[in-house]
Amino acid sequence: MTRIELRYDRLGGRLKWIGDSEIEYDKLGSRPKRVGDIELEYDKWGSRLKWVGSREVQYDWAGSRSRWLGDMELRYDKWGNRLKWIGDVELHYERWGLGSRLRWIGDLELGYQEGPRGWLDSRPIFIVLPDEHSQLSVEKLLLMFFVLYEENKREVERRRREGS
Repeated sequence: MTRIELRYDRLGGRLKWIGDSEIEYDKLGSRPKRVGDIELEYDKWGSRLKWVGSREVQYDWAGSRSRWLGDMELRYDKWGNRLKWIGDVELHYERWGLGSRLRWIGDLELGYQEGPRGWLDSRPIFIVLPDEHSQLSVEKLLLMFFVLYEENKREVERRRREGS
């Protein structure tokens, strides 16, 4: 079993490393621009992720929810909130408090740190690879980043709705 660490910036808000792959941010520090050797590009307004390496991100008719990552269709749960499939890769969630959190991306297991008073933290701190793998492939790195990016985007939107 191989464990890949996920590291965050000093304030703990931004994912900074997935294993040995650094996530570089733009000058303002708000948008990731590169994950290891994978370059990220945004639309002309800079608000939506448009390219992850050579894979184009396509959105629904309203332009708010991603529907395709390259040739992989993105499918959501029956309420349309949580990402359930990227192509043939299934995402599994576990019950956590009053909600749920992402636990598996295909055969990659996400691990979480225990927080204060025994509560589990909501952001992952490591990935467990299947026994036959000793490192994260570029394809799995791309998937891992994209799913965590989408999860973070969903969480930010949820907080914005609750705060207004």
